[in-house]
Amino acid sequence: MDMLIVGMHGKGHVGLGGCTAEEYKTHFSVWCMYGSPLIIGCDIRNMDAETRGILMNRDLIAIGQGTPWGDLPLCSRTPPVSSTARFT
Repeated sequence: MDMLIVGMHGKGHVGLGGCTAEEYKTHFSVWCMYGSPLIIGCDIRNMDAETRGILMNRDLIAIGQGTPWGDLPLCSRTPPVSSTARFT
């Protein structure tokens, strides 16, 4: 995986017109679940509050950093260690 497209809104070499807020949230969530490097692709000097909220979601970032006992499984029959990650 390359870089996050959250907040790019179609600027640069990414897509035609950007994504919806829900698509950006999904994109960030999946990257966190896979433990990918969270390299921000948007211009952080001009990002809006919604983009900032997505990129600074501590619960999702914590998932991406793994746990002391290894990475969390993507699918499990038991609830995940932290099921409190929410977007507001």
